[in-house]
Amino acid sequence: MTDYTRDWMLFLAGAIGFGIIVVVLAVRTPEYRALGIAFFALLALFGLSMGIGDGFGLGSWMLIYLGILGILALVFFKPVKKVK
Repeated sequence: MTDYTRDWMLFLAGAIGFGIIVVVLAVRTPEYRALGIAFFALLALFGLSMGIGDGFGLGSWMLIYLGILGILALVFFKPVKKVK
């Protein structure tokens, strides 16, 4: 495994982990919703720009896919109401 491949695997793992944290925060509190949408939009745009620059490989498609799924999750899932 090359250093380049290992770096991309670590980056994707970090993006997935941070994305899960952002989605959980955004579902629990509506204030984090805009932050989450901005994060996933930047993730998708980064994947798109990487794909245009280097050719659309697996890494760029995964970033685009994660970005779109994250945006859809934050737009369509409503925040959980707290039970008192």
